[in-house]
Amino acid sequence: MQNPTSSKRKRLVLCVAILSISLFILWETIASAAAGLFIPEASEVTRYLFVKGIFVAVFLALLVLTGTLKVAGFHGPVRPLSILWGAPFLLIGAMTLIPALQGGLNLPIEVILGWFAVITIGVIGEDGVFRGILYGALSGMGHWLRAAITSLSFGSIHLLGLNHGFDPSIILAQFCFASAGGLVFYAVRVSGGSIWSVLILHFLFDAALILPAAGISSMLSDPAEMVPRMLGAAAFMLVWGVVSLLVVTRKRGPGAAVAA
Repeated sequence: MQNPTSSKRKRLVLCVAILSISLFILWETIASAAAGLFIPEASEVTRYLFVKGIFVAVFLALLVLTGTLKVAGFHGPVRPLSILWGAPFLLIGAMTLIPALQGGLNLPIEVILGWFAVITIGVIGEDGVFRGILYGALSGMGHWLRAAITSLSFGSIHLLGLNHGFDPSIILAQFCFASAGGLVFYAVRVSGGSIWSVLILHFLFDAALILPAAGISSMLSDPAEMVPRMLGAAAFMLVWGVVSLLVVTRKRGPGAAVAA
């Protein structure tokens, strides 16, 4: 017979996960309009700080108030070597960043620091929701189904870029890349035992792509170049993700139950 307290706890975590995803989608849908209303003349960095910062503040407050920070993986161990399961992200990031560093970034230090802040806040929000509270809410489920749900959910939120004026072909390619990459992030999450390794890996990858392009808008501005690259990288991520999941899940066993 199931413990009533445990059952209540699982329902709470599931409700927090659903609410977090709903808030994420709602805020991303209206964020551009809100930024235009409150900070119409702001730079791209400032707009992203506004948008990402508000969501992360509300999201973390929700986790604290409901006592689900531990379930979301923020109280877990830090295992830096688990990042190596995310080797494709490190490789793609290095291939993008190294040539840019050799040519010189030519960005003011305040802009670089601004993007570092945006990326940090952004990965806390995305990974906190999909590799954090949703991952925790699906505990006890088989790893493959859990990985599929968290990865496809993560990929799907990138489709919200269609509301922000980006070329549809880039957004669809980004959905494929993010969904496949979600499998790799999942392997890192399982191997690391907490969300910290995923946060570090995601930060390094985003920084390596965004800084050389001097922003997110310019990074996604050329469909002819970006779509084939993202689809090719998605195929690589998919293969790596499946193989890494096979290895990692055999070591770790079935999904753990929701923590207290």
